[in-house]
Amino acid sequence: MLAQQECAVACAESQGISWQEAVSLFQFQKSDYLAVLYRTFIDDSADERREDVVTAGAVFATQGLWNIVRREWTKRLQRDDVGYFHSDDVGYFHSTDYYSLKGEFFRYRDSTKYPKPKGSEAAKALRDDLEAILQKSHVIGMGVAIPIKLYNQLPSYRSRCGPQTFARCICVCHAVANSSG
Repeated sequence: MLAQQECAVACAESQGISWQEAVSLFQFQKSDYLAVLYRTFIDDSADERREDVVTAGAVFATQGLWNIVRREWTKRLQRDDVGYFHSDDVGYFHSTDYYSLKGEFFRYRDSTKYPKPKGSEAAKALRDDLEAILQKSHVIGMGVAIPIKLYNQLPSYRSRCGPQTFARCICVCHAVANSSG
């Protein structure tokens, strides 16, 4: 929830109406709040046996901001003729594929097109450019790592969800709690 003053920042960064228009629609008082809807992409992981740690990472933004990011992301993928792999037509990125030159980075193993070390260099350039797109945007990023031993000490949560779901929930709750400042 955003206070009226923080509404100005959220509206200024969106592609929608101004904060003054948003405030006037609801006749806000200084102590009033406004809910903001974020589109979120979350991924989680764990060690092979899920015995040591689980992790989750999430990125949050308004739909208008995601449209801008998606346009830049797609343009960069097209520059290297990288296809689309995700259900909503956005090429995905997995660090493990980057480091092993597999998945969407497999093309950089072509020794004819990319003699060593050109393939690794081209993959790094793509990764760096995709990272820069996110860094220059106002996307909110969040990551969490939860030791399994700690999770196992929380019996009330264990009965409701697994450790990876718990990690994803912490990402969302932390981002929401900190989105206003």
